[in-house]
Amino acid sequence: MKIFGLNKTDGATGALETIEVPHFELHEGNAFICDGNDTAMGDGDTLILAFKTADTTRWVHLTLTGWSLAQSHIDVIENCSWTTNTGTKQPLYNHNRNSSLTSNILEDSTGTFGANNGMVLNPTGLSGGTIIHHFDMGSGKKEEGQLDRGQAEFVLKQNETYAIRQTADAASNEGHIALNWYEHTSIA
Repeated sequence: MKIFGLNKTDGATGALETIEVPHFELHEGNAFICDGNDTAMGDGDTLILAFKTADTTRWVHLTLTGWSLAQSHIDVIENCSWTTNTGTKQPLYNHNRNSSLTSNILEDSTGTFGANNGMVLNPTGLSGGTIIHHFDMGSGKKEEGQLDRGQAEFVLKQNETYAIRQTADAASNEGHIALNWYEHTSIA
């Protein structure tokens, strides 16, 4: 079978060859990762990745994973604020290492929001917003948050602030957050 003039079936079985949209976006250079970790978290300490989505129709389709050495929890916070020009820039990486495309994610570690290919790691004064997702993690370096993509993916609102906050619920803890996303212009 030919689709758009291309052979899209397996030669041996005749099965239709397809890939999922996230996989396609990775090959197109529109898939990114940013992660943060803290190897010395005390009870109540937080690990935060904060950013703003661009005011475009190229929407962020986000999934997250995390782990902790001891009990902790992660909150996804929408429409929050933090003290500008605090924290450090945490770099973003394109999953397609052959692509020169950069993300539309905005960060303000230098005082104003800009597409600087980064997020803000551990800004101070995080406040407000709505917790749109919460999950608890047990002890041990066991990754949590691995749901079916349809259950775990958020299509983030454009021109909106977000913070992913991991809070240690025990002393002598470590934490890790990994954010994976692709950026796609919706046709609907």
